[in-house]
Amino acid sequence: MTEYRKMIFNGIKKRHPDCKVTLEFVKGNNGTSYEGFLIQFADTQCYPVIECERLELPLQNGDCSLEEVLDEIDIILEDRVDLDASFFMDYEKIKDKLYIRLINKSQNVNMLEHAPHRDFLDLAITYRIGPIHAAKAEGNTLVTYPMFQAWGITEDELFEIAYENSFKKSPEIIPMSKLMGQILADTEDEMEFFSGLSSTKDTMYVCGYRSIAGAACMLNKSLFQKFSKEVENDLLILPSSIYELIILPMKEAYSTDAFVQMVDTVNREHVAPNEILSGHIYRYDQERDEIIDLCA
Repeated sequence: MTEYRKMIFNGIKKRHPDCKVTLEFVKGNNGTSYEGFLIQFADTQCYPVIECERLELPLQNGDCSLEEVLDEIDIILEDRVDLDASFFMDYEKIKDKLYIRLINKSQNVNMLEHAPHRDFLDLAITYRIGPIHAAKAEGNTLVTYPMFQAWGITEDELFEIAYENSFKKSPEIIPMSKLMGQILADTEDEMEFFSGLSSTKDTMYVCGYRSIAGAACMLNKSLFQKFSKEVENDLLILPSSIYELIILPMKEAYSTDAFVQMVDTVNREHVAPNEILSGHIYRYDQERDEIIDLCA
């Protein structure tokens, strides 16, 4: 355990002497895993696991104090009364929290064996419940077969409600130049990430940025249909991460290989392994109203 993790660990125990704190490895997207603080209380059946690195790095970099880190943990723990097994098994309680997430199919075979999903090109449509921590508007969990079976609904019904929730607020397609201006005050990594995608001189757009749907915006055909009419062209879709898509008006002169190489470079150099969506690129065909995998 690192020095900073020990400080956080001991801080949690001091503030909450009645809890049990352990370090646990949690499996994530794309076969990744992370170490987190598992904080257990006697009055709950389900426990929050808070990623160590997320808490440790700001402390290590001097961006916040230990007390501020512990205050953030307390905000999450305030919601723990809702985190019992019955909460996740009660469809009426969670139906408004369901949403869809696109992930890579081949990189998540084991996960998908335990979760209801739909295939979509080289991807998989999964279902998640969130936000779990209302005070922080964050935290989510994967819908698994035991939950789904307890709800007594069909997969079609699950897709319908999760899709509806995902697009209650219509996602925007934003020119990258405008987005770059919006994130000047955000993290350096975020700026570097989007800069790494803008090597082409053509106008690039971002879709799904800070939307609950993220890259699952690809499933919203009406969004692409409307935008393709505005630019009077088919659309080239680059999967920048599970959270965003990059869109360009399609040109026949485009080299598929060049864009595949661009996506590969961004995936390797700018995207966290658990946030990579795909190495494939896609085309929205306006005439067919269909998204095509250009790497299939």
